[in-house]
Amino acid sequence: MLELIRLEPGLHFRGIQRKTGYSIGQLEYHLYKLEHDDQIIFRKDGRYKRYFVRASAESDAKKLSYHIRNRNNRKLLLFILRRKAVSMDGLHTAFPDKDALHSSLSQLHGDNVILWDEDIISIRDPEFVKNYLKRSKTLFVDELADSLIDLLEEKNDD
Repeated sequence: MLELIRLEPGLHFRGIQRKTGYSIGQLEYHLYKLEHDDQIIFRKDGRYKRYFVRASAESDAKKLSYHIRNRNNRKLLLFILRRKAVSMDGLHTAFPDKDALHSSLSQLHGDNVILWDEDIISIRDPEFVKNYLKRSKTLFVDELADSLIDLLEEKNDD
């Protein structure tokens, strides 16, 4: 399981469960043990806990993985990436939910993914972000499939 989290940083509980085939109880136990032994950490993302290997959790790739898996942060990153740089006025026009926008900007700036120079926002390392997106394309397809399965399961439970 540790290798799975290392290969696919930011997976959430159900994603790990599907890929390992563990029961909920088994998975909870193993994740608890890995957390307790300081081998993994998690980061809350809305209703999901996303898991990362502790030894490399602070690397740029791990941080970027979290932000790309977060819908608001991903939309903002892609918006800025397409334009190379954007003003705050431009962002306020494109993203009407000001609270979500400022939360995403704070997270991305705090993790040093974006540069925030007075009124202009840009990606710190656009080539790194583009290459990461290319490499992780298949992970997003898996994530989309997992989300669809979760949605269908929720509808069947109703």
